[in-house]
Amino acid sequence: MCPGMSRLGWKLAAIAAGAARALKPGPKAGPSSPHPELRLMENMAVTLRERLAAIEGFAEFIARRDGAHAASASRHICESSGELNRFLADLQDFARHEQSRLSLVEGEADAAELVEAALSACRSTAERADITILAKLADGVELRCDAARISGAIANIVLWLADLAPAGGIILLRLMRTPQGGAAVAVTGMADALPEGDMFTPRSEAGRLTGFSLPVARRVALLHSGDLTVEQGAGGVITLYLVLPPGRVIALRHAEACERCAA
Repeated sequence: MCPGMSRLGWKLAAIAAGAARALKPGPKAGPSSPHPELRLMENMAVTLRERLAAIEGFAEFIARRDGAHAASASRHICESSGELNRFLADLQDFARHEQSRLSLVEGEADAAELVEAALSACRSTAERADITILAKLADGVELRCDAARISGAIANIVLWLADLAPAGGIILLRLMRTPQGGAAVAVTGMADALPEGDMFTPRSEAGRLTGFSLPVARRVALLHSGDLTVEQGAGGVITLYLVLPPGRVIALRHAEACERCAA
């Protein structure tokens, strides 16, 4: 084992090498993929997510054991592995979308339930950052969409804004209707400082891949023939609108009107 390299480091390196070998064409293989780096990222994401699922299962088992220390430690394991799993899911979806291979599993869903599911995935992260999340939900908003991906996109938007918000800040979610009869989820909060450059393009900082939350959320919206837009106001207030077109709305009875976002 090389000095300074942990067992985990060796294992991750082995996984990456295995994914690279899987992508390398054999002697009788046809032309290589036009996006080998995206295929590599996707395969690494799949492999790592499988390992994380096992880690989460063991951590949940430990959490049911007696002892405050064991419960606290396992809770941190669950939270950390859950965050990494979400990152890998974003990485996988981004790679699939760039290869036109990201597909939707559509059905009918209650919009309020989608928002509540997204908030449950954000709650622990918001608590650690001392961020309060409020939601103004409306009954009777029914959508035709990929429920898991839309809920994940909402969670990505909230987590992105929570990462920029000052401690003690508030994030407000609202279900709204667009002038054209579509639906929108508006997420409003304060941002200390916005990232430089295009917010919808992933970037590399200090050798780390980052900035996948909004790009993936926007690609999910686009697959639904909608969009994700950003509106910056005075005093550092920022609102993101995940907009779905009228064709995605089954019922929209009680949501407040939104004059700024368009489907």
